[in-house]
Amino acid sequence: MQRNKTAGILLAVLLTPVVLILSSCTDLTEETFSVVTPENFYKTEKEITAALAPIYAQLRALEWNYWNLSQVSSDETVVPTRGQDWFDGGRWLAIHRHQWDPSLVDINGAWVDSYTGIARANGLLQTLAEIEAPNEAQLEAEVRLLRAFFYYTLLDFFGNVPIVGDDEFVVDPNNPPANATRAEVFNFIESELLEIYDNLPEQPPLAGRVTKWVADAILASMYLNAGVFTRNSDQLNPTGYNSCVDVQVSGGQNACQAAIQRADNIINSGYFRLAQDASEWLAMFLPNNENAPEVIFAIQHLPENGLGMTFQMRTLHYNQLSPSPWNGHAILAETYNKFDQDDARRTIFLVGQQYAEPRGNCVGSQCYSQGDPLTDRTGAPLVYTPEIQNVTNANEREGVRVLKYGPDPNNVNGNHGNDYAWFRLAEIYLIKAEALNELNGPSQQVIDLINEVRARVFDPPKPLNLADYSSREALRQAILDERLFELTWEAKRRQDLIRHGQFTRAWEFKDPSNPRVLLFPIPQAQLDANPNLQQNPGY
Repeated sequence: MQRNKTAGILLAVLLTPVVLILSSCTDLTEETFSVVTPENFYKTEKEITAALAPIYAQLRALEWNYWNLSQVSSDETVVPTRGQDWFDGGRWLAIHRHQWDPSLVDINGAWVDSYTGIARANGLLQTLAEIEAPNEAQLEAEVRLLRAFFYYTLLDFFGNVPIVGDDEFVVDPNNPPANATRAEVFNFIESELLEIYDNLPEQPPLAGRVTKWVADAILASMYLNAGVFTRNSDQLNPTGYNSCVDVQVSGGQNACQAAIQRADNIINSGYFRLAQDASEWLAMFLPNNENAPEVIFAIQHLPENGLGMTFQMRTLHYNQLSPSPWNGHAILAETYNKFDQDDARRTIFLVGQQYAEPRGNCVGSQCYSQGDPLTDRTGAPLVYTPEIQNVTNANEREGVRVLKYGPDPNNVNGNHGNDYAWFRLAEIYLIKAEALNELNGPSQQVIDLINEVRARVFDPPKPLNLADYSSREALRQAILDERLFELTWEAKRRQDLIRHGQFTRAWEFKDPSNPRVLLFPIPQAQLDANPNLQQNPGY
């Protein structure tokens, strides 16, 4: 699906009512020539885009806390304390070790980010209910889809959250809403997406805006995770698979069947295709990646203050880029070592000696492979090592870095122009494969779906063979591994580990954790502000 970021929603101006007043030197009486009101504003595509912009802008705000909590709480990512850097009151290691509590700032930030998006969507929906606008049904569907997406993130993180906007758009401050159950939130999102589906476009009116395929992707993800998303943390199996087979959803289907149907909608739409080879796979993560063929839903970025991606800054060493990166996030050695040496997706990692002249238009190990050897701030060779000896006092060089999103040479103050894909076609293939395996066990159809994903990153090919997977459980693990290889650094791993009953197990720098962590706690700041809220189990 072709996109042009510079013409899209990212550059839309925010809606600001303007009153034009002219007055003379001798007559100080104000004469109003034009007043922008809701009734006369929503008349052109440009004006509608401006009204949508604050909702889309909130996606970028959401990205920071959602990504950090999803990544750092999983076995993909750790943020070692390096001298005086990255201690931050112990919060990064608390996230990794599952030792958070309701006061953690990142947890409250994720809550506020999502509800800010919901409030903005509700505000526009309330206005649309009172006026007539061009393509009103499609516009309303777009806003409701965005609102549903914000609820999807709350469903994932907190489960039992208030629903605002089903019957009324404004919260009564004297009687703020209580928690809905996790199943009720699931049902609300599902019903919203199904109700608006036919009013959504197949192609975006402008780059960056959502389509019906985004609704399909959200539903496919929800249905695959239905064994988790419809249950409280104390109802989940913390050490076994939580299957979609056991959950019935709208239309009487079990959730696995529904996930397959939604995946097929996207796969058969004709608007997306898998990358053809390793080169095209890597190109999906470059700064100019807005036309990547696999991307279904992306958060757009520009190399401008407040509009850019900062993943590069979080992982690179202070001396690898200008302005200076932050030398933080690394991948666990045990996770890095799972990647096949012949897998092109392993290219995203930086390990060993780093060099001073980054190539342009590059990802991972392509980038710092020429020029003079770099040193760290002590003068030691900048050689990244997989092992981190002491996570509470690591040196500057420890930990393999993840540069999946290549650095933007035009970055402004660390803001890079790479778009962040929330849903890609490869994930949809793997959702379908996992759901089919849950329904019917190992089959050639499941193997073929996985191998289509693998084919573009192995040369010569290394396909999976059906004969090697005699049980549903064995193929489950292969699909989980393939999701790791394909979706590393895309904030999917926490969700996957919870579904597979592996989130509470021990890994590097983390002991086995209490099953309460399968949901984050309702933030203490929200409990203090709303006496009608109840805390999640175990906190």
